[in-house]
Amino acid sequence: MKVTEKRKSWAEARGATMQGTPLIPPQEAERLYRTAMQKAIARMTKAYGTELQKTLAKLASATDTGVAMDANLGAQLGMMFSRLNKHWSKVFGKLAKTLAKTTISRVDKASKRRLDQSLKELSGGLTIKTPDLPESMVNTLQAATARNVGLIKSIQTKFHEQVAQEVLNSIGDQQAVFENSKKLVDRVYWRGETAEERAKFIARDQVAKMNSEMSAARAKSAGITKFKWRHSGASADPRKLHQKYDGQIFSYEDLPIIDERTGERGLPGQAINCRCVAIPVIEF
Repeated sequence: MKVTEKRKSWAEARGATMQGTPLIPPQEAERLYRTAMQKAIARMTKAYGTELQKTLAKLASATDTGVAMDANLGAQLGMMFSRLNKHWSKVFGKLAKTLAKTTISRVDKASKRRLDQSLKELSGGLTIKTPDLPESMVNTLQAATARNVGLIKSIQTKFHEQVAQEVLNSIGDQQAVFENSKKLVDRVYWRGETAEERAKFIARDQVAKMNSEMSAARAKSAGITKFKWRHSGASADPRKLHQKYDGQIFSYEDLPIIDERTGERGLPGQAINCRCVAIPVIEF
């Protein structure tokens, strides 16, 4: 890492700390990640709601014609959910692999661009070329990919389990099931809205984590050893520890505790739903 001689002399004479611009997570990558998940969830929710409505209507019609459906009700609903689960687990499995890779690629490019701009500001106008893929980032990218694949797939798994359990637990009273079929279908759509909110949280949290990890790996490879913690102030329930860190300088080789309960150490943006960011610095 180099700085202009003029800027270096000024900083050394004053014992100053030079800093770049904050390494803020890319909002566009977060938006695209969130939108892709929410669209898939909306399609899945509609499929579950439509199938449940059709199946209950068919079973109610058969009951009205005198066909005994007591034992068949649970079996029919069970087969319906099995078909839906098989189809949508495949859909989300495929989505998880492609979306994780594309999101990581977007965050990677954006974080590199943001770091380049930050180091240019820090150095006094020099263009610092950061490597496209430092060796230290290989494990980071692999871990991020696996983590995001698991989270995306878990959305479908959790949605299916909640909807199936709620419907199947209600079939003790067959007549009540048919009379309240609209309420059951409405609950499916409510679960879908809940899943979309979870997708929104995952997108924000994971993009922040990836940005933080990738930026740190590149900064270290460029010779930056320290960063300043900037607290975001965006949360309604901020972590007091992170508020305390605001403005403090830390070493990439000796990261601060980010969770007092577990003793976990890490970077700004790595804790769950943390919106804090790092600012590259050089101390004189």
